Amino acid sequence: MKRILIAAVICLAVSATANVVFLAERFAEKPENIISPDEFPPVVIRIDDIQDWWARDEQMLLIEYNIARGVPMTLGVIPDLFGQDNELVETVAFAVEQGSEIADHGWGHVVFPDFQLDEQARKMLLGKEKLREVLGVEVSTFIPPLYRFNSDTLLAMRDVGYTVISSHVHLLAPGSTPEEVVSIPATVEFSYFVDGTWLPKSLDTLLVEILRSVRLYGYACIVTHPQEFVENGEFSPDRWETYTALISHLKEMYSFTVIGELRAMLGTEV
Repeated sequence: MKRILIAAVICLAVSATANVVFLAERFAEKPENIISPDEFPPVVIRIDDIQDWWARDEQMLLIEYNIARGVPMTLGVIPDLFGQDNELVETVAFAVEQGSEIADHGWGHVVFPDFQLDEQARKMLLGKEKLREVLGVEVSTFIPPLYRFNSDTLLAMRDVGYTVISSHVHLLAPGSTPEEVVSIPATVEFSYFVDGTWLPKSLDTLLVEILRSVRLYGYACIVTHPQEFVENGEFSPDRWETYTALISHLKEMYSFTVIGELRAMLGTEV
């Protein structure tokens, strides 16, 4: 079975390389806001919904695979649902030691605009304190659950010391906001989300979207969730093969980073 999976991944990688060479020629012009033409364009792997015992096998597989491949991640942790699964906590802590970062993915994973400014700030403070207590980290990035936020969310972030919001580029473009918060949004989703169901994208589709993102914004931020690798209640080898082939390809043509470092690279104005 392992030989079959390996062969499939190799075939996908060869096909992807041929396609991306063609696409790279079409999108040869580098965006003006890439740091240097001599550097590989930066890519962020953002994994949301990190929490105790949720899609646990897929969660652990994602984090451990990226650690083994030397790929740093921005891990969107749901603070109030994190801290009891000791193995997960240890794995996340090790990922941080290896260069990954933690983002607050929202206390309760609730829709923050449903709450007033003071309550939004209270939830952020609870999350900030919980992540400091469990992981010993100071978090500066907020990932609003379901991408949803409003001006009060941005004001609450400023008040509690969160400096970066990472929603989705269709809702808030990269750049500074009047509330003095910097937006570094996700620009590529690993899967489609249709009627409450995750549907896989092809490897070629992902590569095209990443190239377009780099051309438009100077970077790509790919967002995924552990549950995207579950199909009909079971682990999906096909979706996992797409992910591993994608990572292998990206390592050849891009540089991996995390949201906090990306902000420093692109500058405050992004």
